[in-house]
Amino acid sequence: MHLLSFSWNPSEGLDLGFYTIQYYSLMFVIAFVVGWFLMKRIYKNEDIPMSKLDSLFIYMVLAILIGARLGHVIFYQSELFSEDFWSVFLPISTKDGFQFTGFRGLASHGAAIGVIVAMYIYCRRVLKRHMLWVLDRVVIPVAFGAIKEISDPYHNGSKGHRDHYPVQNPEHVALEDASTIDVHGHDHTNG
Repeated sequence: MHLLSFSWNPSEGLDLGFYTIQYYSLMFVIAFVVGWFLMKRIYKNEDIPMSKLDSLFIYMVLAILIGARLGHVIFYQSELFSEDFWSVFLPISTKDGFQFTGFRGLASHGAAIGVIVAMYIYCRRVLKRHMLWVLDRVVIPVAFGAIKEISDPYHNGSKGHRDHYPVQNPEHVALEDASTIDVHGHDHTNG
């Protein structure tokens, strides 16, 4: 018996009976909603019209999702551009027939690049202020959204990078195949 262990199965989520909401997706939604409320308060305190907040929200959502997806594909799976082009932009695979897959692979550093580019465009087209002004304020909800990344040290396990974030407290981790692997990668299934 291992007192400091937990089961890691990234496919689990909130089962509604007819659909399962993945935890990672749920954290995205929560981060976007909380981020919108935080920025609403900031914009209200600084007398910025709410119409500009709506534009900011759209720019941020698109920048984060597109940037994260392209970041993953460019940095980790560039073969998708030639092997299964549509799966880069759509949640489908056409490689072995048509199949709905959902988006498999998002990179937070791609999202960061996307946000910087989007905030530059937003400041030039919508806000008409210096980019540092909006970055200084947007960092607050972005930091809250980053909790999604740091609160789940094994989120990369679903992408095959289990060793990306070392386990700090548990001595062993029970993986979805029921094997027990210690922090050094040694399998202790048989004792």
